[in-house]
Amino acid sequence: MSPLYEYRNTPGIRSYQSAQEFIAAVEDALQNDTEEDRYLRQATVRDCTWEARAVQVGEMFRTLLQAPQTKYCSMADVQVSGSSSEHLQSLPGA
Repeated sequence: MSPLYEYRNTPGIRSYQSAQEFIAAVEDALQNDTEEDRYLRQATVRDCTWEARAVQVGEMFRTLLQAPQTKYCSMADVQVSGSSSEHLQSLPGA
C-alpha cells in the first residue's frame, strides 16, 4: 500500500513509494507470504469496517455532547477602543 501514516508501523503490511517498490513488494508477497502473515493482516484489520468506524465516531460525538460546555467569547465581548492590553483585559476570564 502507499505509505499512510496510520499504517506505517502495522505488522504484515507492505508499503511502497514508487512503481518499482510496488512491484518488488508484490513479488516479495507472492514468494514469501506465510499463513502467519495472512493471519496477522486479517487480525489487524478485522475491526476496520465502516460499521466499526461509525460506532467510534458516535462515541466521540456522545463524549463531546456530554462534556461541560465552554463559554466562548464573541465579538460583542471585546471592547474596540483603547490599547491592546485593554482589549485583552476585557475578554471574559482575563
